[in-house]
Amino acid sequence: MTRESQAAEVRTGVRSPTIGRDEPPAPLALGQQRALELIASGAPLPEVLDTIVMAIERNAPGMRGSVLLLPELLTKPLREGATDELTELGALLGRLDLRPVDQATAELATALGAAYRLRAADAVHLATAVNAGADRFITNNAADFPKTITEIDITYPLELAD
Repeated sequence: MTRESQAAEVRTGVRSPTIGRDEPPAPLALGQQRALELIASGAPLPEVLDTIVMAIERNAPGMRGSVLLLPELLTKPLREGATDELTELGALLGRLDLRPVDQATAELATALGAAYRLRAADAVHLATAVNAGADRFITNNAADFPKTITEIDITYPLELAD
């Protein structure tokens, strides 16, 4: 898997406590630090993904996402025949509670897309998290998911280390 693929955005609603700035490093922040160290050292993708997902699972059980994550994450490696990448991403997706796009989610996605100028898939991901009752929406995509979104706490991975 390429570094570009490793840095692929993971859009998921996560029910978890807030990490305070004045507290000692939380296990989630320590997990993120360990994952960054692994990436910097050129560790194999399975080890990096396991570190990230295990840290989140320990501190934020109930990870949810839209079924749209399947084509978003798996289309390119499938087209390119990248079986190792498909296996790893499949294992990661298997740890999520993938939610269908039902009528309520589609209607909310329409409203969110209009309000925040989101592309359809991004609006569906956000609506999935909001409808699932997630406390936060974790994304690397600060350009499309600004902090001005009020329906859910938008969190960028680098903030998890604070």
